[in-house]
Amino acid sequence: MALIFYKKPIVLGAKTLKTLTDNASSYTKSLEPCENDELYFNNCSRAADLITEMIIQIRSSKDSLQRKVDKMQARYDQTSGKDEKKELLREVVEIEKESKYPEIMAAAIEMIYMLDTRLTEANYDKTRLAKKLGITLPDSTKSRRLISRKLSGESSDQRNSSLEDDMETMSLEGEFFTEDESDTGRKVNKTIATPKIALPKFFGVEEEFSEFWAVFDTLVHSNKSMSTVEKMLFLKDCLKGGSQNALKGIQSVPQNYTWMVETLKKKYGNKPINRSRIVQRLVNMRTATNTADDCVTVLDKVKMLINLMVSAGHDIRKTEDPIWTETILNKFPNAIVKKVLLEIQEKEEVTIENVIDSLEKQVNAKVYVDTRLNASKAKETRTSPYVRMKVAREDHIVTTSKYCDPPNFCEYNKGFLSKALLGNPHCWPEGAIVSAAVIIAIVLSLIVAIATFGMRKFIASRGRRNSLRISTKVRRPGLRQRQESVIELSNFKMTTLNRRYIPVAALIVLSLLSSAFSGASACQHGYMRHTADLVCENKEKCFYSYNREVLFNRVFTELCIQIRHNNQTIGTIKIIKRPMELTCSKVSMFFTRDTEHKIFHEKRCPQMGSCIGDKCATLKPNEIVPELERSADYPGYSTCENTCSGLTCGCLLPFPACTFFRIAHVPKTKAIYEVIRCVDWKPKIPIDLEVTLYNKERKHSIMLTPYITEKFGEFSMNVISVQKPHFPILDRRFATTQTETLVIPENYRLPVECENLEMAKSQFRNCTNRMICACEGAKTLEMCNCPDDSILDVRNSIANRLPTITPTMEMTATDNEIKAFSHEGEVLISIESALFLNSANFIVDQPCIVEFGNVTGC
Repeated sequence: MALIFYKKPIVLGAKTLKTLTDNASSYTKSLEPCENDELYFNNCSRAADLITEMIIQIRSSKDSLQRKVDKMQARYDQTSGKDEKKELLREVVEIEKESKYPEIMAAAIEMIYMLDTRLTEANYDKTRLAKKLGITLPDSTKSRRLISRKLSGESSDQRNSSLEDDMETMSLEGEFFTEDESDTGRKVNKTIATPKIALPKFFGVEEEFSEFWAVFDTLVHSNKSMSTVEKMLFLKDCLKGGSQNALKGIQSVPQNYTWMVETLKKKYGNKPINRSRIVQRLVNMRTATNTADDCVTVLDKVKMLINLMVSAGHDIRKTEDPIWTETILNKFPNAIVKKVLLEIQEKEEVTIENVIDSLEKQVNAKVYVDTRLNASKAKETRTSPYVRMKVAREDHIVTTSKYCDPPNFCEYNKGFLSKALLGNPHCWPEGAIVSAAVIIAIVLSLIVAIATFGMRKFIASRGRRNSLRISTKVRRPGLRQRQESVIELSNFKMTTLNRRYIPVAALIVLSLLSSAFSGASACQHGYMRHTADLVCENKEKCFYSYNREVLFNRVFTELCIQIRHNNQTIGTIKIIKRPMELTCSKVSMFFTRDTEHKIFHEKRCPQMGSCIGDKCATLKPNEIVPELERSADYPGYSTCENTCSGLTCGCLLPFPACTFFRIAHVPKTKAIYEVIRCVDWKPKIPIDLEVTLYNKERKHSIMLTPYITEKFGEFSMNVISVQKPHFPILDRRFATTQTETLVIPENYRLPVECENLEMAKSQFRNCTNRMICACEGAKTLEMCNCPDDSILDVRNSIANRLPTITPTMEMTATDNEIKAFSHEGEVLISIESALFLNSANFIVDQPCIVEFGNVTGC
């Protein structure tokens, strides 16, 4: 595919040249004489001008196409490898068959000769009638010189040069724009060549269409020196990506140019919708971190959205929009926002422009301060643990080392036998070990004492029942004897524990130990910041907002907050972050089916059936000969090979016979697959919240959407920053049906592509074939070598079928949605509640002392 960059320009150039040639056919007819000489003179003058312009356009288009072909030929001539040269020759033949540029260029040359004849005839009649009517014509020598200069491409008009540059750039000459009134009356000769301006590209982003069209309208659309054909070609060249689909199906002829412009304006020029998309982009923009570089990046993005809003017809800069103001301020750290609020509070009218100016001032100050502080901190030497970061620049690598002090919470977690110390043993390892040993010893002692006392009491009571025995002696019948009761009393004796009770006691001890240790495990200690902000809704009403900003990542997935009042704990809040949920925002690429390739073939002797003349050389890939009519219902391509003939091969004539091949894709099932790509993965963060307040427990599961506040009782939660994880599988294509979803490997080519669902279902033969089999020189069917690419080949690998689970993520497909779940990534959650009022104060923990007493009992 070395010539893939030459294929499309040559095909489009040939198509344009053919359109011009077909349109010029109406000028090849001779003018019909009329009785009115003055009317006939006007017709001759009009015909001469139109024919001259048509010759210029055809010759310019032909020369442009010839230059593209010459470039492709030069690329072929510069290739030295035999295999590479053979591959290039095959691509050249394919381009020639698809574009038919030799025939089109020959037809264009023939049309120029015919038009030149008609031009001579029209000029002759015009000159004759001018003499008859007494009309003075311009100097014919100058006129011919002007025409010759236009035909040779030496005109001052730069339309030809723009076409020669493959429609990439345009030269700004004197006649390109309307005359500037400020320069009227003073014309100077240009001594410096005017630089070329590259036309902007439009990739289908609606909110950027206003900016694109403003430039294109000035340079091309309103340029009177350009023809409609040139404007149309420039317009199609500027459309990239998804915007090209908007003009599919519209023929590239001059009369359709207005239709193209109206179609683009109707789809992308809806200013209310564009303004709404700009607002959504502002809301979904991530919040800047506390670094100066990130604040600069976010500020530049905000200013870009404001400029887009102005281009969309709404000058937001001069308005006092509180929603825009609050949304913009929420994208920056509190340290910067506080300074901005202090600066603008004295102004009676605060516009968006004032807010941006103040933000820019504070961000620039932060950049300056951070730069100076980082320079001074680099000279300090520390022995504590550090983190090293490497950043790859354009031509070098910058290494930054950040030394980290121990967390501050260790200063308050060194109480002996405290729960905080057991939950964070790294703060005081010796104390944590001793505390755990003491607690375990006490618990084991209590369990053994209780179990021993209970067993002894049980055995003693049983012994007393057994020792109290009544012996009764009964005489034989007929004899009377007084019954004597003998009571034997025995003292309580210490006995060993019965061995059959040992497993039961061991199970009891283990269960108690398990419950004790499970209850002793506390929450993880994470990173948390407490803030109290003064919020004023108006000049008369102000209140304090108490927030805690909690950081979650793959290491810290849960966190607990103690709520204190009057130096007593009145409740706890436990926050557990579940795996982040990423939902695919899919874009449909094409439709396909599970097929298997089948090769239809038929041999014909010379001059029999379709084997007439040089049929193998002229057979088109999409042509179906009658011998292979049974394969017409399936997509594929046709080819032909000259094989042996004569009596030895079963033919009468000694000329080469024809073996026709058609590689067709036969569906194996009725299932239709939609091939999609995920342009974005929208994150959601599931949170489990457990609130225990005044011995009342509440549990709730919340699905948080970034930058949208969710309320749960007296708590308000908002994800203010999210860093999505990235895995290579997220960039893959997916083939989906109602029952399954497959992951298409990278660079994997499916054999059939259909534009829409209806084509894949009922017009499958019109789908595009993407498989090429190597059948050149094949004497038998088995010598055709075709790739095994198919849906079945993708499905056979278990790694390509959803759901799939990896060590870092899980991907599923349910309800026509593709979702990924992962603990990777980083989330910063802001929790607001009035319960955090006293939790921000410094709290002195009450002393907890364990006293040992004497063990009493028998």
